[in-house]
Amino acid sequence: GVPDDCVPIECDENQDPPVVTATDNCGSVNPVQYSETKIPGSCPQEYKLVRSWSVSDECGNTDEASVTLDVIDTTAPDFLAPPPSTQECDCFEIPAINSTDNCDLPLGDVTESDCTGIITGTSGEGCFLMSISCSACDDCGNCDTKTSTLEVEDTTPPEIFNVPGPTINECDDVDAQGDVDANDTCDSDVYISKSMNRVPNGNCTE
Repeated sequence: GVPDDCVPIECDENQDPPVVTATDNCGSVNPVQYSETKIPGSCPQEYKLVRSWSVSDECGNTDEASVTLDVIDTTAPDFLAPPPSTQECDCFEIPAINSTDNCDLPLGDVTESDCTGIITGTSGEGCFLMSISCSACDDCGNCDTKTSTLEVEDTTPPEIFNVPGPTINECDDVDAQGDVDANDTCDSDVYISKSMNRVPNGNCTE
């Protein structure tokens, strides 16, 4: 019942030792003795199991056998790609996504730090379409990458401040804008346009 030597198996496969039996040509044998030594590999989920069996008969004759089992991890983690989304330009983010692995537990979430983005199109400052690539890797360097899209838009109007209140000016000193200013959450270049409507005031046309 001793298995073949150097048979690699995945880290999530059954690693229970086989049942090994022995017989003798002249009489009974003592119970088979088993020992196992674990030799670490290059990552926590890869290692070697050195398995040894020994047996003796009533006359002290012994026999031994050993095999080395290579446990490997070649399976990448798995996770769902971030869903396509449309978000505001001042607070867009990539939500954390749960990832799983067959041997590396717990693996943890895929977060924004595991993702990269490439802008694939723009429609104005603060508005763009981005291709998102997110990766999950286990301790043995197996990685899985998923892609998605993120559309960033700007639906918030600029905010105007320093608007002057009602004033009384001479007809040759009329300024419709004054120190009016504005800012925007996503557009650094806000254009302020001014207009003035003349409203008749009594009998004076000026």
